[in-house]
Amino acid sequence: ELVGYGLSSGKPGLVLVMVFGAVEFGEMLSARENDAPGWVSDALQMPAGDPVQFAAALLGLVLLAFVVSWVGSAFFSLIRHFSFRLVRTKEGLYTEEGLFTRRHVEIPTRKVQVVMAFEPLMRRLMGYGTVYVETAGLGVVVGGARRAEAVIPMVEQDRLGVVCQQALPLIDENPWSTPLLPPHRNALYRAVVAWLIQWVPVVGLLVFFYWPWGLLGILVLPIGVLGAWLDYRFQGWRVEGGTVVSRRGFWKRRTWLMARDKVQSVHLEQGPLMRRYGLGRLQILVADGEVFLPDLAWDRANDLLERLRPVLAEEE
Repeated sequence: ELVGYGLSSGKPGLVLVMVFGAVEFGEMLSARENDAPGWVSDALQMPAGDPVQFAAALLGLVLLAFVVSWVGSAFFSLIRHFSFRLVRTKEGLYTEEGLFTRRHVEIPTRKVQVVMAFEPLMRRLMGYGTVYVETAGLGVVVGGARRAEAVIPMVEQDRLGVVCQQALPLIDENPWSTPLLPPHRNALYRAVVAWLIQWVPVVGLLVFFYWPWGLLGILVLPIGVLGAWLDYRFQGWRVEGGTVVSRRGFWKRRTWLMARDKVQSVHLEQGPLMRRYGLGRLQILVADGEVFLPDLAWDRANDLLERLRPVLAEEE
């Protein structure tokens, strides 16, 4: 399970840094061929003359970077989470882990603010998710508040709701067995337009400065539109009883759970594109965390804001 956790924790940004670093290092070695071993220079030098060879060499570097990233993630996951133990005590949760350095985290359930389940695509295909339990008032100083976090690396998908409810007994909803409410349909249009506004100028610059290879940047646009649709398709929310639930993302799905009596303030925001499509977004804050609900119709978001206000009044 820990190896699977590491393999599903790959970072595409790290892969890109490794690829571009290898290309730059190869070009530097080719400029100083007499100072470097011949096989190193030949292995890292990109064949700029032949487009087919260039594409093949670049693909090889990308695949090698992915392999190095996956193996490194699996190795460090084994070291960090070796012999992981999770114990439910009378006071709360207790975790213990680590190969060389044993780490112990104890969090009283009364201090828990937000529970978040993280289910990236590869981990979902394995049938697992990761649970993060966050609290204020303990642990190290973060942004002026003392905060602790317990990480449960691999939890079977059919037990995610049970583990989250054990971490925060005040929640009475299981978003893995209870259907969630969808965002407003205009949220998809807003997401697509926002993506195009961000990336069309970037693609234009790539085409202008790196013609004709810059044309490959056009592929980013349909991929981004597909990603926006998938994200919209799997978003959900629910505010029922004593629980606030929000779910976002397809490639890296996150589900936040918060007890309503932990809520300290609620904000309703509306940017220019949201005003254009009649949308609003609720930001719900606790002592040292926040949860954003998916984009809702402005009237519905206002009604939901009114529903949460009595809880705030009771706390005061």
